[in-house]
Amino acid sequence: MVRPYPKATAGEPLRLSFDMRRRVFEYIFRHDPTVSSPTEIFIPKYQYPRGCQVEVSDGRFELDEEGQVLLYRYSTERLEHIIRVKPSQALEP
Repeated sequence: MVRPYPKATAGEPLRLSFDMRRRVFEYIFRHDPTVSSPTEIFIPKYQYPRGCQVEVSDGRFELDEEGQVLLYRYSTERLEHIIRVKPSQALEP
């Protein structure tokens, strides 16, 4: 099965889910203030052939669709962070 997954986390993973039918990925983690590297998520074209929408609780992200990677940098305003990925609107019924 090819699905999104965290390749590197800037802290402690708390929850990970992927709804195969809806192709919705959600990842929650608690950041480690000593880590300066971004959280890196594998975003397979197989699951999102027409692109995806990314929602984050805070901070900022960069999506490299060709490289199949999402880089997320958290803000220090929150301790826990949420990353949600779903298919582009064009694929939703």
